[in-house]
Amino acid sequence: AMLKKITDGSIRHFAVVGGEPLLHPEINKFIEILSENFPNSKKQITTNNLLLNKMDKSFWEICRKYQIDFKCSMYRESLSKEELIRVLWKFNELGYFKYTKGIVFGRNGIEKSYYYETMEEALNDSVISKLNVPIIYDADISHKGPSITIINGAIAEITCKDGKDS
Repeated sequence: AMLKKITDGSIRHFAVVGGEPLLHPEINKFIEILSENFPNSKKQITTNNLLLNKMDKSFWEICRKYQIDFKCSMYRESLSKEELIRVLWKFNELGYFKYTKGIVFGRNGIEKSYYYETMEEALNDSVISKLNVPIIYDADISHKGPSITIINGAIAEITCKDGKDS
């Protein structure tokens, strides 16, 4: 109620981020309170997606009722190219890409591969190549410098022309 009073109820977008929001025992109640106090706001949860298949029916009912968007945060610095392809396949099988509008990959920490020379080659051979969404490879975002820091759940507009950022 205090946030609604301070903002006059005019917040356009909420992103629930930090740690792993799905671990919070009151996540359903939090979504309800947020949604009822800010019914016209876009609401999003940023998660590593590992707990989505363990969430109960009431969680999914609340998310549908209040039109909660999900964003995936995945830190892949420790994955080889082949391991990344397997993780993406599993995510796809679990439905994590159902509402994906685009994917940005930072530089990979492990360049070792038994089959692929480049990350783009490996990702083109993965399930995400069939998603029909824009994919950016080797962006300067990651946990290893040099990099641009992007807060999980941040909203950005990215433009690209002829395969390069602009």
